[in-house]
Amino acid sequence: MFGLLAMIPGFLNGLVTWLNKREDTALEKFRVDTVSGKEVSIELIKGEIARTNSLRDVGIAAMNHPIWWAAWALGVFPVLGYHAAVFWVSIFPGLGWTILKVPPDQLEFGKLVVQYMFGIGGVTAVTGTIMSRWAKR
Repeated sequence: MFGLLAMIPGFLNGLVTWLNKREDTALEKFRVDTVSGKEVSIELIKGEIARTNSLRDVGIAAMNHPIWWAAWALGVFPVLGYHAAVFWVSIFPGLGWTILKVPPDQLEFGKLVVQYMFGIGGVTAVTGTIMSRWAKR
């Protein structure tokens, strides 16, 4: 789909222009007459670092709570264990092991869990790369 959008003349140029205008608008919103643009940018970066650190702290606090691991033990680990067993049996078919098929409702749940786990990781990686490149420009 991105290839199709990239073929539209001027789409990417318009997108970059829009992003630049959006960044300029955000910068103007926080600009104070006595503070230069460089100082505002530094403060924005410090604010983003503080926000990221607080999100990290919330994640660490959540993972330190027993309910986090109880939820993972009930919802995520069984799905990942089942898929790991499927791969193990397909890699070593000579062992003669078989895996029973899960009920259809649980199969749909498993697909949802796997999609979210890999989807969140993929989106996070792509977004982080885009944001770091955007910040370096």
